Amino acid sequence: MAAASTGGLGGLDLKNNADIAALLGLTTDELSAQLEAGKSLSDLAGEKSVAVDTVTAKVVSLLTAALDQRLADGKLTQTTYDAQKATLAEQADRIVSRTFAGHDGAHGKGGKARAGEGAPDAAPNDASGNSASASAAIEG
Repeated sequence: MAAASTGGLGGLDLKNNADIAALLGLTTDELSAQLEAGKSLSDLAGEKSVAVDTVTAKVVSLLTAALDQRLADGKLTQTTYDAQKATLAEQADRIVSRTFAGHDGAHGKGGKARAGEGAPDAAPNDASGNSASASAAIEG
């Protein structure tokens, strides 16, 4: 079960994601505390003897489901969907290896950064003005 987005990487609220927590044998509170303490999902996977590829595949799955929903809801064109879907594996790799210490989500307190502003991996906006990373938001 996916948690609602609160501004996490790729719109995915990793700190409170029940699917990710369960995969790592943690509660959502434990996951949040570990990420806020500066550990990455890759670090946690190693500590819990979970293959990093397994965690990455879960992140890809969650991002794909959110992207599919945005397409179904008419919030993305097929062209934008295809372009964003082509980058999901790379985005998931960055998410899994990134640390969260000192941040509220991906871009600090106060909301999401725009492409090129404080977020080196922020994706460009689609035709509707939504950033590609925000377009993958998980809706609870």
